[in-house]
Amino acid sequence: MMNRLVLLLAALLLGAMSLAGYQWAKASVASDVYRVRLDSLHAEYSELAKEYNQAVTPKPVTELLVQNGKISVVVRTGHGEETIPTPYRADREVFIDYALIDGRLLIRRVFDDQTAPAYATPIDEELLEVDWDAPGAMYGKAIYRRLDEGRWVVSVTGDGSLGLKRLADGEDPELTARPAVREYSPTALPDEHDPDRIGIGDVWRHLFGG
Repeated sequence: MMNRLVLLLAALLLGAMSLAGYQWAKASVASDVYRVRLDSLHAEYSELAKEYNQAVTPKPVTELLVQNGKISVVVRTGHGEETIPTPYRADREVFIDYALIDGRLLIRRVFDDQTAPAYATPIDEELLEVDWDAPGAMYGKAIYRRLDEGRWVVSVTGDGSLGLKRLADGEDPELTARPAVREYSPTALPDEHDPDRIGIGDVWRHLFGG
């Protein structure tokens, strides 16, 4: 009986000492664990901010010039900017048609609501007949509206959203040829746990690595 009592007291004492040692180790490594966590969060935030900026920052890709009710299209090619006249009137809805191929946005043609797309003004002859079954050919996009006199610019964000706005006097955006477009995965939510909690795994990794 006495031996059992001694063993029980020894076990309790060993447990108390282990708990005290763990609490001491936990307290001694807390600042280092929090610093590592903050470094990790900063790196994740920086990457997330970079992807966000890529996804939402618009790039001007096409300019529409409206003079005396007539519309011209300005695009950037490998040789600089090129102006292409069209027969369309600005008081009609004007469509600008693009294709997304190999992750890049390419302008195909321009037409108005009185013109069938097959008879549109071509911007890139090679894109008039897109083989949508070919590898890399994804889908088409279009933007349209009636236009007032002045200069208009079509922009695209990194995720492929098109925008159309009138340029202010003196505004001169540099057009981008064949901008890259990609799909962005949804941001994973962090695990639901107490961010201040330091577990035994944190202490073990800090003391012994891994």
